[in-house]
Amino acid sequence: MFCGVERYSFVRSGKDSEDWIHSFWFPDATAAELQPLWKAYPSNASEGSPFGTGDANQAHPQFKRIAAFAGDAMFNSGRRYLTQNLAKKGDQNIWVYSKRRVRFPVMFPCF
Repeated sequence: MFCGVERYSFVRSGKDSEDWIHSFWFPDATAAELQPLWKAYPSNASEGSPFGTGDANQAHPQFKRIAAFAGDAMFNSGRRYLTQNLAKKGDQNIWVYSKRRVRFPVMFPCF
């Protein structure tokens, strides 16, 4: 079972995660342009994904920070972009449904 944990095992510090995000996602961005991103995705593990689980579910020190960023970048941003642009058209009401499920105390829930 592959969870993708192995490919991020080199990320040990906040600076490592910032360097990885900068080089992989935004290679042309300046340090000043990335400051709001670091503020939105702090290095504190208890604020990362999965949310509401404190310091649990960490494969390495920056796992939850990268998981929060990657989840937003790959899953949530497309939905938000679509709904915001459809809402600008004003032709019809736009509704978004968000489901919160029960969190089970599992270290790495890979299925």
